[in-house]
Amino acid sequence: MNGFLFIDLGETGFYGLISKLTDGPSHCGIVNGDKVIHSMPGGVQLWTLDEFLGMNRGAYSLYSTGDEDFDDFSFEIARRFIGLPYDFSFNLLDDNTQYCSKLIYDVLKYLRYDSLCSPVKIKDMPNVDNYKEQFLEFYGDEKSFPLDNFCVTPRMIQQCLVKICQKSTCNV
Repeated sequence: MNGFLFIDLGETGFYGLISKLTDGPSHCGIVNGDKVIHSMPGGVQLWTLDEFLGMNRGAYSLYSTGDEDFDDFSFEIARRFIGLPYDFSFNLLDDNTQYCSKLIYDVLKYLRYDSLCSPVKIKDMPNVDNYKEQFLEFYGDEKSFPLDNFCVTPRMIQQCLVKICQKSTCNV
């Protein structure tokens, strides 16, 4: 199994909020064989595929270009980020931290596919008003809630990968 893997971490807690806010999967990583690189609280980490899928609470999806060299190279680029801390501010412009979908975005940026992705400010996300109070509970106060930061979500990365697949032969 090689490519970009999207999973659902459940409907409660922080990841449940991500899923509700984005109306999509709550987590993603880059898989190569039986290894997955992903970012979650604790930073960018290398896990086994079984560990990663063990967190899944619903359906999962795999996006692969079908080009083994592309998938292998994507994984090797992601290795460069292992050890970076998690970015709770979801700041797409911070090169010193990562969150799951930003990790894949940065890999795609390195491969010059970032123009196919559509980052948005958190405050402009369609469901943000519905879940703002729950996010404020997590962040503690409105000043700490990063509404003005540009970000990408797992759902946005999926849409970006679909565009990449339209330019090549992909397996989704």
